[in-house]
Amino acid sequence: MQQEGRTLGAIVNNAAILVARNTQIESLDMDDVVNTFEINLYGPMRVVKHFLPLLTEKDAAIINISSEAGSITNAYPGDYPYAISKTALNMFSQQLLSYVKGRGIQVLSIHPGWMRTDMGGATAPNDPGNSARGIVDQIERKIVPESRFNFVDFSGKEMPI
Repeated sequence: MQQEGRTLGAIVNNAAILVARNTQIESLDMDDVVNTFEINLYGPMRVVKHFLPLLTEKDAAIINISSEAGSITNAYPGDYPYAISKTALNMFSQQLLSYVKGRGIQVLSIHPGWMRTDMGGATAPNDPGNSARGIVDQIERKIVPESRFNFVDFSGKEMPI
């Protein structure tokens, strides 16, 4: 594709599933864990693996949509597949940042906030449009987060790892 003059300015990995919600570990179906990792972790890894060579535009960015559930500091019981896959996604982002450090590529794991979506429910306080604007502002570097681990929320505020 590079031979055809195609380049990218950003990669945004946003797909995720949340299954086995509030399931106790003794009742957890390991197929749910495998399927969750396929989508929440391996999917973003595959996308980056194949599209990283095209990420050559100035101020390029890789954004992995994570979750506060991926915080080890704030771990809670239940949602094992989702939370563990998001923690692993945060680690992938950190490793990727080290790998592309010399290329000027921004790599962030972003918690989009608790939003009114199918996953977040109707009572969630945040509008998806507000979250999307904050994420785009970070891609465009209108907001430049200062975070040791590059795990931030949609406004650029550092999240506890």
